[in-house]
Amino acid sequence: MNFRYKNINVQKECEDKRYSTRKFSKDIYNGVQEILTLLYVYDNMEKLSVTFGNTYNVHPLKGKRQGEWAISINKQYRLIFKPLNIDGEIENIREMREIVSIQIEGVSKHYE
Repeated sequence: MNFRYKNINVQKECEDKRYSTRKFSKDIYNGVQEILTLLYVYDNMEKLSVTFGNTYNVHPLKGKRQGEWAISINKQYRLIFKPLNIDGEIENIREMREIVSIQIEGVSKHYE
């Protein structure tokens, strides 16, 4: 699956071990790294979700975050993303099998 980051700060949250460990924890950094590896391997979100079931709990968000999706890192943190269309533009996609490219919005606590 293709992915990009919303901005350089989000990229640091996800890829910079020192930065991420200070901001969150070593466990969160390791969880994000595991998810990023899976994103490289799977060509759509449905395959990732079916393979790992409740481990990562891929789901669309509601309310003010409608149009965004989340992948659980643990019970407290999640990786937020928006689906992208073939042209790399953000698109409101409702089916996991259609999500083949994403923009990572950040790491956040649930209910933030």
